[in-house]
Amino acid sequence: TNHLSIHGANNSTVQLLDLSGRIFWMSKNINDDILIDLSGFARGIYVIKISGNEKVVTRKVVIE
Repeated sequence: TNHLSIHGANNSTVQLLDLSGRIFWMSKNINDDILIDLSGFARGIYVIKISGNEKVVTRKVVIE
């Protein structure tokens, strides 16, 4: 799939970063579920970072 779905990221900032920490995509003040279109990104390994409510969650995203 060319999309990444994120659910329950209320009042959060969502970032998609490469492994060196460069931000490729970001959205602030998410108040609902979000769908990120990955079709324009190069193949590789990225990190999705969701921060809000005094928590930070990171997950690896592989684009093939």
